[in-house]
Amino acid sequence: MVNNIAALSGLGVRTYTVLSPDSAIIPALSGLDVEIIPFGRFRDYLHAGAFLKRLVADKNIDVVHTFHNRAYKMGVLARLMGARCRLYINRGVISRPNAVFFLWTALADGVIANSMHCAGILRAHGVMQRRLNVVYNAYTGPDIPADPSSEDEKGGTVRFVYAGNVARIKGFDVFLRAASALCQGGEGDRFEFVGVGVGPLELERFPEQVSPAVRERLRLTGTIPHQQVLAELCQGDVLVLTSRMESLPNALIEGFGQGLPAICTSVGGIPEVVRDGFNGCLCPSEDADCLADKMRLLAADPSLRTAMGKAGRAVVRTLMTLEAKGAALMRVYAGERVYGPLTLDEVPLNKS
Repeated sequence: MVNNIAALSGLGVRTYTVLSPDSAIIPALSGLDVEIIPFGRFRDYLHAGAFLKRLVADKNIDVVHTFHNRAYKMGVLARLMGARCRLYINRGVISRPNAVFFLWTALADGVIANSMHCAGILRAHGVMQRRLNVVYNAYTGPDIPADPSSEDEKGGTVRFVYAGNVARIKGFDVFLRAASALCQGGEGDRFEFVGVGVGPLELERFPEQVSPAVRERLRLTGTIPHQQVLAELCQGDVLVLTSRMESLPNALIEGFGQGLPAICTSVGGIPEVVRDGFNGCLCPSEDADCLADKMRLLAADPSLRTAMGKAGRAVVRTLMTLEAKGAALMRVYAGERVYGPLTLDEVPLNKS
């Protein structure tokens, strides 16, 4: 939601957002041109639908874009009650939708997914092809210098950054196994492993996956503010994402924005943004040995890390900007169908 509002604000589009008064999203909207309308009765569907119908009329709203299951039901009911607006349902996860989700989408003007893979999951579960759109998220972080920190500044250490949590689908255990494989043979002194978003107590859930060598070289940040997440990425050398299931992780977009090459499992929408050998490396899901081999490859070749990092940065600076996302959303809202993968072949490598 925040990504969409930022994109629309950049175009000067008047935007409203209906949120629970205690929503954790509210602080993230600071500085954006959006009017926050507090509403706490999303579970009362008939009341919520009537509320949205009045809001559409009072504010002359043309488009309603919903972001969770109670909100899209609220939107559909408002339409059935007579609200005059276009209605879009956002879906950014790849878990199987509920059995009647396709019926709700049939009553909307369209569905917006954040990857082709996510759209494919929806199509497989009954959402009509002609209602599906794909609008990729945008990079919203700072514009960092193109040249990464030098090896001298980092004392010759190569930092591998994991950004996520310890949910099974994120594969933190796979990251630990890959790091342990990398440190075999006495190579570990050259490496540092950073777990962004993972706390020390959570590490104790993985006693069999973390070797003594990795434990000595592992730094865990715990939960930290988003600006600190970006700072950790900026100080890293390689982003490692070891998910078992993904649509398109924001950590990947932000890592590219910070100029990092990415080593990822080839799941979900990740291969739509990562091309093996161009801006990163891809490995099969669960393959810790492959991940370790790719980590070893990039650790040994600073020039390759720099080239891949520049390529990833060029991807987000050309194809995944707020301007590009805002333009795509406006095309969808106007009734045009936006559907297709990112065109990585068209990325100018001097745009970094």
